[in-house]
Amino acid sequence: MRELKGERLLECDYSRLMSAILPYYFNVVANATWVITPEFNYRENVKPDYTIYFMQNNPFNHLAFVIVEIKSKTSDSWHKLLEQLWSQCDLNKHNNGRIWAIGHNGLDICFFKFDVVSYPYSLPEVFVGFNPLNLSNLTAAQLHQMGAICEFFSNLGVQRIGLIKWRLDNPNHWMYIHNMFTHMKAQSP
Repeated sequence: MRELKGERLLECDYSRLMSAILPYYFNVVANATWVITPEFNYRENVKPDYTIYFMQNNPFNHLAFVIVEIKSKTSDSWHKLLEQLWSQCDLNKHNNGRIWAIGHNGLDICFFKFDVVSYPYSLPEVFVGFNPLNLSNLTAAQLHQMGAICEFFSNLGVQRIGLIKWRLDNPNHWMYIHNMFTHMKAQSP
């Protein structure tokens, strides 16, 4: 799927792509089940595009594990996506203040560990609390060389990589994307 010049792809087009990817990684395993719910949340009026729950042996014993927010690249910025994702993660975070998050903007995708304890929230930086998943601890120069775009943000005055945009249509990124999905799933309770 490649964005075509002059063709407008909508959020539902990108959501369909994610609805094919998520069940590959989050499926039924021995003694546990992953449940992927679109546009659902039982608390307040915050509805992520997808919430992935982890259930063990009892449908009433479930834990929100991953929050996914999707935007159409043509209409929304990463700032707006993360602003919306912040409230979704904040409502669904675990007692330790953490939850996994995936931002999907057009064909760009970024994986985060949301952690309000290690990265306290301070206005107006909605990016605080999100730590991009960088399994190989790649530097900005290495990411740039691979074609991944990174942006820097300030955490209480300290510059850090705050956003790593991987491309779903770049074959050089596929192994990294696969490894990040696998790493998140391996962290299940």
